[in-house]
Amino acid sequence: MLFDTLKVSIVLVTAVTRWKGLETRFLLWKSLPSSIDRLQHFASSRMCASVKRCDLKVESPGFWDALGNLEDGGLDVVKKFFELLTSFPNLATLSLTALTLDPLKLQRVSEIHTLQTLIIHDCRLPRTFNKLSIRDLEVSGNPTEMFPASKEDYGLASFFDLNQVERLQVSKPTWGDPLGLFCTQSNSPISFSNMKVLSMPWTLSLSPTFPSLLTQCPVLEELRLFSQAPKTPSHSKFNQSGATTLHPSVAPHLKIFIGPDVCASTFTSRSLRTLVMASSEGRPHDIRKDVLPILTDIAFPGDLERLAFGVDCLSDPLLDYIAGSFKSLKNLSIFISMVDGERYSSDIHCRKMWISRLSSRLPSTLIRFDISTRFAGLNHSEDVSGEDLNVLMTPLSQRCKKLTAFTMSYQSAARGRTWAWRRSERTGYGSGQWVNTDEGVRQ
Repeated sequence: MLFDTLKVSIVLVTAVTRWKGLETRFLLWKSLPSSIDRLQHFASSRMCASVKRCDLKVESPGFWDALGNLEDGGLDVVKKFFELLTSFPNLATLSLTALTLDPLKLQRVSEIHTLQTLIIHDCRLPRTFNKLSIRDLEVSGNPTEMFPASKEDYGLASFFDLNQVERLQVSKPTWGDPLGLFCTQSNSPISFSNMKVLSMPWTLSLSPTFPSLLTQCPVLEELRLFSQAPKTPSHSKFNQSGATTLHPSVAPHLKIFIGPDVCASTFTSRSLRTLVMASSEGRPHDIRKDVLPILTDIAFPGDLERLAFGVDCLSDPLLDYIAGSFKSLKNLSIFISMVDGERYSSDIHCRKMWISRLSSRLPSTLIRFDISTRFAGLNHSEDVSGEDLNVLMTPLSQRCKKLTAFTMSYQSAARGRTWAWRRSERTGYGSGQWVNTDEGVRQ
């Protein structure tokens, strides 16, 4: 089987010069002498059709170091890389890291008629070019370095036809104004008439211009507001103070929302298929005040297939509402953060109490169920054993006949553990075991 990804990296090497007893060390960018020959080989008629993705990365200790070196004449291998891009007839994805994308390079990119996805990390766009039509665009970097200091209206809108973008992901930004990414002048009109998927750090949703950005996406179907350090969304830390108020009419066609629950309440009137509410571990969410009001406001509960949220405890009313309302739910994830022994009442159960009651209080349509707990006062003697979990799985797998995966991860002050259960496709029977802590425990 032929490969489908071609990766080229320009690495840093340390050079040493000695003169009259003095030693000087400096960094050089270096590619293998055979790199150009290899590129030409992969672009040959026998190999080129298999390549669907090309990655070019310049390793550098600092953003400006790489750009300065490449601007001063560049490297032959970089020049050859862009020259050969049109030799790959099935090239769909192009990833570029730490490069200066001058008009000549952008011209080469525009000539790739099969290109669907463009990923640019820490690149510089010094001058405007005929706008590129890209379906999927992923951008990361500092705008002051990405766009040079200029009185012109620079931004992504100067380089890309934003009306052609269907999926946009913005990661690692340092700008506070989301509209500033697309144009440096706030009065410049922008539009995303075909934007269906928007993914960006949740901090950008705090900007006063964030609602204006959403109004420019009339057909938006998926909105992901992730934490700066990517984690499982329902476990990410979100500071929800100062959140921007969204008008109820924005994103009328939204089907997937992943982000802080302060924004989730805006979209409960939509026909949601996925709702992942990220909560703050520093301020565990109260079931009655923070979670149930959002769940009860969901206008089309029968459409919801995936649900994830974080709470400070687990209660019978919460589980009963989920089981009784969401008849099509296939994926359920719950994160519980609390201190053992605090705030117990008749309808709140500690782990050993509710573990035996889950089987009768979960939707029978579930295919996957994940539950994570953080108990600050948990002692080793209180650990739930694998035998306890196997006892739970017997009635649970009988009630949820399509259930294929169940995980329970928990962390105490002393340690963390994860127990995973999987159903065999061949036999139809399931079995569970403890898995690697580093991989299994989500923090």
